[in-house]
Amino acid sequence: MGYTLTSADVEERVEARLKALRPTDDQMWDQTLKERDQAEEVANKLTEAVGQFLGVDFGGHSSDNCPWRNALDALNDALGSRPTL
Repeated sequence: MGYTLTSADVEERVEARLKALRPTDDQMWDQTLKERDQAEEVANKLTEAVGQFLGVDFGGHSSDNCPWRNALDALNDALGSRPTL
């Protein structure tokens, strides 16, 4: 005699499988932090490149200084009448 799965059995097994495939909260936080760090690294490199190109030192991050914003403002100033970024 064979074993017959009920719809509840199937639902339970599917849910268990899906749960096993879902990333944990810790994994999602780790991924979010990794993506943030990568974006910050690119923004820092871009700011440094803009500073070298324009001959400007935008300084470091502080409560009073945002080098990324300063780099963007400096580019907009350098563009003059061109559309603002």
